[in-house]
Amino acid sequence: MLEVGEKYRHLTVLGDADNGGTLCRCDCGAVRSYSDKHIKSGRSTYCKACRYKHQSEEDCIRIAQKISDTHKKNHKNRGEGNPSAKLTTELAVRLKKQLETMTAKEVYRRYRRDVSYETIYKIAIGDTWRHV
Repeated sequence: MLEVGEKYRHLTVLGDADNGGTLCRCDCGAVRSYSDKHIKSGRSTYCKACRYKHQSEEDCIRIAQKISDTHKKNHKNRGEGNPSAKLTTELAVRLKKQLETMTAKEVYRRYRRDVSYETIYKIAIGDTWRHV
């Protein structure tokens, strides 16, 4: 158990948390529960809100570049341009039109041989095939 008032880098121990962890206050004022093991090992040294504040400029640039690359990678092969796509643009458009007047379950009953319920549901909520 960690002692109340002890400081671990930017975290000050306030006491035991309800979830079995330790309640700590970050230098920025945020209060949250952390694992004792993570605090002692140095894995948790500040709150999530302060995460980027304590990183070097090089780390921030590297993270921003990684996010940008991931975004580009995920958006260049949409729809039929994605080699793993099984759904055609024509069918996706037809499903979207059906979803305007029917529930996802009703559409699934009509197209169950061609498309999974999960895919129809994701189209309905806008997770996939937004570009058509």
